[in-house]
Amino acid sequence: MKIERLSLDGILRFHEPLTLDLTGVPAGIIAVVGSNGAGKTTILESMFAGIYGEMPSRADKPLFDLVSGRRDAFIDVEVSFDAGGRYRARTNLDGLARKRDAVLEHTGVDGRVTRLNDGKASTFDAAVTRTFPKMDTLLASAFAAQNKRGSFTTLDRKGKKDLFTELLGLNQLEAFATTARAAAQAVDRRRAELSAKVEVLAPTTTDAQADAIGEEANRLQLELGTLDLARERAVEELLGLEAQADVAIAADKAGQAALQAQAVHLARRDALARQLAAVPDERAAVDRRGRDSHAAIVRRRADAQQRYERALASLPSTADLDQELAGAVERIDSQARERRAELQERLQNNRTLLEHAEIIAGQLRDLQQLEADITHATTVHEAARLTTAELLTRGQEARAAERAEASFPADLARATADATLLERVPFGDKCAEAGCAFVQQAVEARTKIPIYEAGVARLRAAEQVVIVTTAAYLEAKAAEAEAFRRLRELKDQLAPFATTRDEHARLAVAAERVTDLEGQLCALDQDVDAQREAARQYRATRAADVAHRVVTIEAEWTQAQDTAVSEGLALKTTTDADLAALDQRSDTVRADLQQLDRVMQTSADAVASAQDAAVNRAAAETAVARARAALANVQADLARLEATVDAFERRRSEFRQRQAERQDLEADIATLDTELIEWQALARVFSRDGLPVLEIDAAGPGVSAIANDLLQSCFSGRFTVELLTQAVKADGKGMKETFDLKAWDAERGGESRDLSDMSGGEQVIVDEAIKSAIALFCNTRNVLPIRTCWRDETGGALDSENAPRYLAMLRRIRERGGFHHLYVITHNPDVAAMADVQLVVEGGTARLVYPPFSRTEAA
Repeated sequence: MKIERLSLDGILRFHEPLTLDLTGVPAGIIAVVGSNGAGKTTILESMFAGIYGEMPSRADKPLFDLVSGRRDAFIDVEVSFDAGGRYRARTNLDGLARKRDAVLEHTGVDGRVTRLNDGKASTFDAAVTRTFPKMDTLLASAFAAQNKRGSFTTLDRKGKKDLFTELLGLNQLEAFATTARAAAQAVDRRRAELSAKVEVLAPTTTDAQADAIGEEANRLQLELGTLDLARERAVEELLGLEAQADVAIAADKAGQAALQAQAVHLARRDALARQLAAVPDERAAVDRRGRDSHAAIVRRRADAQQRYERALASLPSTADLDQELAGAVERIDSQARERRAELQERLQNNRTLLEHAEIIAGQLRDLQQLEADITHATTVHEAARLTTAELLTRGQEARAAERAEASFPADLARATADATLLERVPFGDKCAEAGCAFVQQAVEARTKIPIYEAGVARLRAAEQVVIVTTAAYLEAKAAEAEAFRRLRELKDQLAPFATTRDEHARLAVAAERVTDLEGQLCALDQDVDAQREAARQYRATRAADVAHRVVTIEAEWTQAQDTAVSEGLALKTTTDADLAALDQRSDTVRADLQQLDRVMQTSADAVASAQDAAVNRAAAETAVARARAALANVQADLARLEATVDAFERRRSEFRQRQAERQDLEADIATLDTELIEWQALARVFSRDGLPVLEIDAAGPGVSAIANDLLQSCFSGRFTVELLTQAVKADGKGMKETFDLKAWDAERGGESRDLSDMSGGEQVIVDEAIKSAIALFCNTRNVLPIRTCWRDETGGALDSENAPRYLAMLRRIRERGGFHHLYVITHNPDVAAMADVQLVVEGGTARLVYPPFSRTEAA
């Protein structure tokens, strides 16, 4: 999670739109500087509020109470993630209506933009919860608010535990435990249900029932065999009678065919008679179609006449063409007058510029001299800045050497005091041979005196270097400030020369422009003449087009007349052909009627014999019916027996199904027994006394190791901290959660100290180490690690000696945690001067400043 861009308007001190594009800012520490009340905290907390909907230091006030009564205030934040894609959170605030709307958008790596909510604040907050780290997690790690809201050291024991539960994702483990317990209960209920079914099935699936079903199956098979023999005899008798009936049926079918043919002939004769009677009506219809088509041809000819007359009327006259020509000439003359006035004005401006050539050249010489002075002043300022930085480094090294040798004066005094014992004892060194512990200690102290004296000498030399480098550093700082003041004065003198180079550049081409503009005036007159001639040519072309159009219209009219004549002739030919076809069809129908009468006379004998064949068929079909009835009785007995067999088979199948179901249920119960054991084990593992306890216990050493690494980067092992998440109970039985923080100071005897016993600066360092260790620990476990870190005046209690150490810790935090930008609000000039970039906030604006920094910018 990395902040890429921030835009806001109408929020507290920022009454005008402000946009900070951070995509091009190099990775490093950004010091946010400015006077009290300038809006430094507002900028940092707006990055937070644009996503989470509240300012960490103003949690008691909704955002719309911070917009000074405006309706159009907003906060717009763009964020990127390591996994790819960008998110944009836009919050609109109406201070009068006390209303907040917000939209969250995602831009994928393919550039496709997806809106994640409908614009309402409620759906926006829900989308943020699904997408971004928890707000409490951010406040306890990456975001250090000015009021220490959410800081680990300010939380009570329950708050600390809840924080670690959130960081380690232990809520999910509790959800796993709940799921496992629910699954175990469900398995147990299912096992009870299956056991009840087995108890129901057991009385109806015994071995005795299976033997009885087998005997019943054998008896039914014997009865089926007997009825099958009776059915075969009935079928043989039926087949003989059906053969006799087939002969009678064939004869009857021949007679029926003759009767049907006679009926078909009669129907055919009636249809031919109707066709012959319909011919006069069809002739009348052909006559009507001819008259209608002729009327349509006459209408089309009249329409063509009207189109011809309208086309001639739509053509322009000679007077119309002359009027168009006059209008075109007037437009050409008007445009030429405007263009001539413009060219004459530009010509006069260039001639005036040539008259001031000497003045412009003098201004250019003055500008060049001023730029040379600025270049020299910049070089002087850069050299002074490098000298200051070098002296600062040397001073820090000398202070480190001074701290390393600081214990030697006390060691020398103690060793000297111990060695004086040898002067007071009777036998001097020989007393040590007698085993006197005090004399042995004095002898050992005397041998260490040269070592301690050398250490004291180095300490005095280091102290002298500190004094010399401090004085030189102050002088170099003053020289750097003077150089910067001189550079600022020279840059202020550039304002009167803002347009000098442009005027000189225009002067170089002014003479050429005068000649060019004079040529353009001459060319303008020639162009006007050419345009007038073109207008006259266009009028002549239009007149020729009108004449050509008249010829075309008359040709179209002639063609329409010819087409009407051709259509009339074609209509007459078609009508005559239709009438001739009707006459030919009438003759064909009369011939078909005569042929059909002859056929009907020939088939009269076959129709008379059809009645005898029908009587013989009826007798044969009666005999077949009796045989079929006898066969049906046998088949009915067989069907009843088969139904009995089917019912028996269903009962036997149901018995087998119950047996199989019982066996399957018993196998399922065995499987459920195994599952129940497994789910109960998982519930114990994920419960509050299981894996969460181990996770929290393992997190303490991890956070402690990171915190000690950060303290080592700035105090070289002076401070050591340990976060104890558990402790042994008073009765020695089991563990209890404590979340105690212990700190050891090597310079205070190495004993553990409470944070409240430390100085303000020491508390800042230790608290920062713990908070940052939690942030780094969180990032190592986070799927979407946080890449931006915020610190709001956390170093306010630091003195000039601890401020560089604090900045060293911040650099270690940024490097180890993989933070791209680490923002720190500070009023300490030394801390601001050692930052990589400064964000200067003043007058409702903010600007990014890169090294070298001036003293005023760092204050």
